[in-house]
Amino acid sequence: MTTLRTATAARAGTAGTPAGAVRRALKEWDVVVAALEQGRQAILVRKGGLEDPGRRLRVDTGWFWLYPTLFHARGVFLRPEYQSLLVPGMHRAPRRLARDRPRPAGHPRPVAPGHVSLRAVAQVVEALEAPSLDALRRLCDRTVWTEKYLALRYRWREEDRPLVLVLRIASLPEPVEVAELDEYGGCRSWLELRDPPDAAGAEPVWRADRLAAELTSVREALDGSR
Repeated sequence: MTTLRTATAARAGTAGTPAGAVRRALKEWDVVVAALEQGRQAILVRKGGLEDPGRRLRVDTGWFWLYPTLFHARGVFLRPEYQSLLVPGMHRAPRRLARDRPRPAGHPRPVAPGHVSLRAVAQVVEALEAPSLDALRRLCDRTVWTEKYLALRYRWREEDRPLVLVLRIASLPEPVEVAELDEYGGCRSWLELRDPPDAAGAEPVWRADRLAAELTSVREALDGSR
């Protein structure tokens, strides 16, 4: 296991909450964002997008929005208890179609067509490389994903090991919607929001002691001591 970065200001138990507008945003599956907002997981497993510099994810230490996307999200990659959060049929839909189509009636995450719903901001507490597929599989019960998906993630560009990001998450009482602009498209991880919402009032999703315990458990899973 290799620790790529420990964000000193964001160590479990020491960081505060954002004080104003947050411009930076990280794109992630809508289902995963929902799980993070709801406190059902605190990690991400990432490699860089095709349009990221060097196709590697750059790890930031400041606060950023969790920006939900629909592309690639398929039920076959999700554990059964997360299937209800999926927006069906959108994993290969053209971006304009997915952006403009209303969500199914009664969907637990409604949003106006042409918009994205933002509710949670995050900081990277620690970024670690997964040293092997077996190590990554040991994190399965801490995520929305199936072992099949984690294996696909590991083997895609296998020379680049996946990054496991342990996150501190803070959530607003109610979501805010921003227009999904054309400039936010593309296979890239990070966005700069043109009209960034105010994140003041976001409250930690996990208590400091729970997050510290999760960080310890993730380290142990990745180095094989559990």
